[in-house]
Formats: sequence, C-alpha cells, structure tokens
Amino acid sequence: MVCTNPPYMGRNGMGSKLSEYVKKNYPDTKLDMSTVFMEKTLDMCSPHGMMAMINIPVWMSKSSFEQLRLIILNRHTLINMLHFGRGVFGSDFGTTAFVINKSLINDYASVFRQLYDQIGNVDSLKQKEKWFFENKGHFIVQGGKKQGPEKERAYCQANEGVHGV
Repeated sequence: MVCTNPPYMGRNGMGSKLSEYVKKNYPDTKLDMSTVFMEKTLDMCSPHGMMAMINIPVWMSKSSFEQLRLIILNRHTLINMLHFGRGVFGSDFGTTAFVINKSLINDYASVFRQLYDQIGNVDSLKQKEKWFFENKGHFIVQGGKKQGPEKERAYCQANEGVHGV
C-alpha cells in the first residue's frame, strides 16, 4: 500500500484491495482512512463504551462526511472536543481531539473548545495553552442533535449562534 500524501489517506492513497474493502464495509466513511477508523472504533465499543481519538478535522466540514456527522449526532454522544486548528504537530493539516460515547444520551451538555483564531493559521503550542487556560473558544451544546435543522452543525457558541462546521 502506498500513501501518496501523508497523513491524509483518501482514495488516492489506498491500494485497490483496501479501496474495495473500505467501499464495501464502510460506505459512509470510505473517502478517508481517518474517518474509517472513527466508524470502526465506535463499532468496537461496548454499548455504553467511549471512543477517544486525535484526528484531522476533515470529517467536521466536508459535505462527503455529512452522513458520518448525522450518525454521530443521532446515534452517539459527542462528549467533548478540542478543535486545535493547525500547529499542534508543527505545520500540520489541523487537529481535533474528541471523546464519543457509543450510546445516545439525550440532552447531554457537550463541551467544545476552539483553540485557534482563524482557520489556516499555524499557532504555537504556547499560544494554544494560553488560550486554553484563558477559556478561549469555550462552547457548550445541550442535546447536540436538537440544535436545529443544520445537518453540518458540530458545535455552537452560546450567545453567538452557529459557529464552526
């Protein structure tokens, strides 16, 4: 298997066997191995188990991952998320860390943190740490799937409406 553009492993980086396997077994997440891993780890959890991951945020906004977002919002509970933006691993592609409970907990108050000012900026770890302890970008979503009709919503900021994906 050859990965032509690490760490992103979309269809172009998969060999034909892997591509066919992923298409057949993971139709909602087949476009990127990072999202396949999300789906697979949730499948492996016990009924009330949790999955935690550090991942690239490709699944949060691309229309091709809308079904994955709907599955997370309607079948599982997004416990918390740190959306770091770029800079955690140097000049990276962006990073998000999150915990998802396999079961759906109605009206759960999820906690989200956005630790960047502008998408694309590469901020230092020192700056992100400062923002974290200053409580920058702190969001709470009560019952995430009930926030409104927007299918792409992942988090919203209190008093400012929809923010992010």
